[in-house]
Amino acid sequence: FKPFKIDFFSNGELVLSANAAGMMRFEHLREKTEGDDPNNAEPDMWEETFGGNTDSKPNGPSAVAMDFTFVGSEHVYGIPQHADTFSLKDTSTSDPYRLYNLDVFEYELWNPMALYASIPFMMSHNKQRSTGLFVLNAAEGWVDVRKNGQGLLGSLSNMVSGTDSPKQVDTHWMFESGILDFFVMLGPGPKEVSRQYGLLTGTTAMP
Repeated sequence: FKPFKIDFFSNGELVLSANAAGMMRFEHLREKTEGDDPNNAEPDMWEETFGGNTDSKPNGPSAVAMDFTFVGSEHVYGIPQHADTFSLKDTSTSDPYRLYNLDVFEYELWNPMALYASIPFMMSHNKQRSTGLFVLNAAEGWVDVRKNGQGLLGSLSNMVSGTDSPKQVDTHWMFESGILDFFVMLGPGPKEVSRQYGLLTGTTAMP
């Protein structure tokens, strides 16, 4: 358990790893104290003001984060709603995908900006299987996607061994508050993943 990591297998094959990159983070709750302590003097630590509204944080910042690696896949889909490509883009050189409900007029195309609804559900898919991930957190969030397909230190390893390492997509999920509560759907196909997700969250009611 040090470092902490959870691996998920389907028919004996690794398909998803949680905290494989060691990016799990959470900010502990605290009480505000008076004084010159620099830890309590950071901007917007206890409250934020925007658009004439003030959002108080009586317990201080409480962000959480976790990385998830989809092993054996080159593409991931989901985390609606964004006006972007079906297969989510690599965000290594751009802003992460934002999860936040907004009513945006004349929104930009091919952009990770948030739109009308945010659903923290992602699915990977390859020729053999599909894997789903649902992160149960309603707070504002961001998701970074790294799609080089070779994993951490993969390029260096390939140069030394002369072989290609398994494809994978690295994702990093960050939320302003809440807890780390996630569900993994092992499929094995997209139809089964969708069914498992529906059993978890409920399906659309018929008229």
